[in-house]
Amino acid sequence: MEETFQEYNDYHDRGMMKWGGFILSEHSRLNEEGEEKRNKVYAPRPIMTEKEKQMVFHEAMKKKKRICIQTTYVDKNGQHFPDIIGKIKGGEDGVIYVGQEQVELLEIRNVFLLEEEKWWASATPSPQEKLEERLLNQAKYK
Repeated sequence: MEETFQEYNDYHDRGMMKWGGFILSEHSRLNEEGEEKRNKVYAPRPIMTEKEKQMVFHEAMKKKKRICIQTTYVDKNGQHFPDIIGKIKGGEDGVIYVGQEQVELLEIRNVFLLEEEKWWASATPSPQEKLEERLLNQAKYK
């Protein structure tokens, strides 16, 4: 009786399909969040004059407030890039430094001050909110 050698290379590999079960829910969620960020549309805000921009910059530096800048740059689809947010670190020769970003003054479309929310403001209800909650609770028990 003669033995025959069976070829092992007849195995059909399913490729990436076999690894699908190893993707965790966190990976799926991160992929979805990344997709949302890529698809987000940033609406163009009104174009400001140089004087209006200078007033905002002056106020931001004087009060050490954060600003939100929309530039004139658009992607290949004509969509604006995400806003640049941060405090003004300095500036020179037509350039302003906001946070870690360097922005050309001529490329700024719109800028405004961001109101800082106090850390305790969201945690502590206002007297009006306390009163409304008390009235709601009284109405429940009647």
